Amino acid sequence: MHPSAAAGRYLPELHADARVVRSYLLALVREARAHLEGLGEGGLAGSLVRALRLDAVVACRPASAPSLQEFTDRFDADLYGERELLALYEEEYGASAQPGLTTALTDDLNLALRGLNTLQLHSAQMPKAHDSVSQWLSERLCHQLRPFGVLQLSDLVTLVNCHGRTWWRAVPGLGRERAERLVQWLSDHETWLERPLSPRVRGVGTAMAAVAEPGSCRPAVPNGTDLRSAGFNALGAVSDQQALRVWLDTLTLKSPHTLAAYRRDVERLLMWAHERGQGLSTLTVADAIEHARFLVSPPAHWVNALPATRKDGDWRPMRGPLSRSSARRALAAIGHLYGFLVESGYLTANPFARVRAAAGAGMANAMMDTTRSFGLRHLGAMKAALDAMVGSAHKRRLLAILMLGETTGMRRQEMSAHTWGDLRKHGGDAAGARYVLTVRGKGGHERKLPVKDSVIDALERHLGDRRALVAAGELPDVGLAETPLISILEQPPVGTMHASCGALSEAGLHRVLKRFFEGVAEHLEGLGEPETGDLQEDFRRASCHWLRHTFAHEILKASGADLPVTQQLLGHKNISTTGIYLKADLGQRIEAVAALPEHFR
Repeated sequence: MHPSAAAGRYLPELHADARVVRSYLLALVREARAHLEGLGEGGLAGSLVRALRLDAVVACRPASAPSLQEFTDRFDADLYGERELLALYEEEYGASAQPGLTTALTDDLNLALRGLNTLQLHSAQMPKAHDSVSQWLSERLCHQLRPFGVLQLSDLVTLVNCHGRTWWRAVPGLGRERAERLVQWLSDHETWLERPLSPRVRGVGTAMAAVAEPGSCRPAVPNGTDLRSAGFNALGAVSDQQALRVWLDTLTLKSPHTLAAYRRDVERLLMWAHERGQGLSTLTVADAIEHARFLVSPPAHWVNALPATRKDGDWRPMRGPLSRSSARRALAAIGHLYGFLVESGYLTANPFARVRAAAGAGMANAMMDTTRSFGLRHLGAMKAALDAMVGSAHKRRLLAILMLGETTGMRRQEMSAHTWGDLRKHGGDAAGARYVLTVRGKGGHERKLPVKDSVIDALERHLGDRRALVAAGELPDVGLAETPLISILEQPPVGTMHASCGALSEAGLHRVLKRFFEGVAEHLEGLGEPETGDLQEDFRRASCHWLRHTFAHEILKASGADLPVTQQLLGHKNISTTGIYLKADLGQRIEAVAALPEHFR
């Protein structure tokens, strides 16, 4: 195997070119040779050096030529000897295509394998709990873990167990795949570490089928209550479980986020009903009201504040009471399920219909708090904090995110998902916006967003930083059309990262902005000005969505309160949602009231 290919498979964290890989192998060989010579096996050490052929140029066979092993597999095992197979291979593909396995090299390979086995038998050390992490982990990884008090391997096991299977999110720049490899290594050496990993670290899937319902075909019917239709239903379902599976199949047409949220909310309902000896088709309006109260005030045996999996003995379905908005969303998901079952003829009534409406009545503004936006004072504080930052790739990326969010109103997941291929030059002669971005929003709906020239400039500066990482081998070269608008900078995208192209994930984008907003709050606090207390509190609550609300208010002002234009730019399905921004502008209301004449003064 070519050294670079071997490093790519077995040491992906190197992300190095052939020269670095060769130096790495030479260092390993020197160490192995010293051990073998210390064991009195100098001959094996020499064979190891010769077998790796690090100083030789290994000719590559033509792309069309198979390997010698692939060529050998064409024939019966005992049909030809090794010399005959080599002669046949040379005759068909030429001498330049030969792998170069001479008798001498074969002997060296056999001796090298003996040497490696000797090293493993006599010199290998197993990790111990009190070992320093620097003995076993890379310098970069040790540096990332040091702020969390991880000095020994036992500290690392404690950190992982405390945070659960998503522990890597607490360590900036670590990444999911590297964390999974590290957990696997800890698991492989538990015997020697004598520090077992918590079962909650070993992630398991949560399947809807794992939720037990009382009766797989027909649920228990307390007091004669049964909402199932006696006639034909469009689902062809004869049980609650079958009806539920069909409903889940329809959700695959929605976004992964919606699917996961709906599954979680309905799963919680099923478990709650099962605890009461009921099923989907036996719940009444009274039960629906009780479930709504349960969501905001669950009993203690339902709550576990620590992350856990179903295999853990202390696993509980909830992490605490749901907020009012989360409870409304959960009831909406349940109402969607029951509405579907009624429309398909499986159930005769929806017990959650009125509860869902009651939960949302009079709460439109609470469901979308459009007052959470940045005013001139906020924007001035953000500009001052940006000016105080040292110029870097991270600052340039932050500026691109802020400008993109403020001038397009894009949602967090939209900024994360789109690439330079979604940008097209505008054919018109409109000044200040040469490009249009095609955005795929909620429900797969597309909208066209003009992008200001200044935002393009900021994105291009961020693109330059990414290209520097590509040139250094830190990020993949995927072509401009596949290059994300907002890229990661902290680590290379490997395995199950958010995207193979190196896009900054939604969670990563959230962390970048939250870290900046917290920094703005600290900057204001350091000024020691009491009148900035309200701004500090706002920045500690702020999120990416505040940029979207800010854009909505600003575009309404700039367009003269043109609701259709604002609706199209924001991607709202209903114009009534866009109208909430008109009601929410408290500053305009204050100005209007202040301008009223006072006739009775």
